Amino acid sequence: MSHKMTLVTELRERDFICAALDALEVPYDVGENICIVGHYGNVVDRGEFRITKSALRKAGISAMGDVGFKLTDDGAYQMIFDGMDQSRLQTGLVEPLTQQYNVAAALAWAEAEGYSAEIQHLENGDIQIVTMAW
Repeated sequence: MSHKMTLVTELRERDFICAALDALEVPYDVGENICIVGHYGNVVDRGEFRITKSALRKAGISAMGDVGFKLTDDGAYQMIFDGMDQSRLQTGLVEPLTQQYNVAAALAWAEAEGYSAEIQHLENGDIQIVTMAW
């Protein structure tokens, strides 16, 4: 890894992260102490989630190393990645992941409150969630 970078996110719910990655069709590994491999094949950290470099590339995201997620002491996940990938990951992974995470959170809230929910994809790329009470 040319330079290990970390980004503390607002993501706190493991199930919502999984749902977001599933919605984006990005394959990932989940477990305890999963090795996060850098650009040069060295283990740079360990985490609970890992998206391998090859999985990122299959999803259309160019990357020099794996992307990992590690739970911090305050309950948020930090993202671990190669510094050379920072700008590519911001638009290719972080923004869509955050959007899908919020969708998963909204759908879970709607279900818990007894609402039915429908996802609508708008032409500008936004997602609208319409809830209905019965």
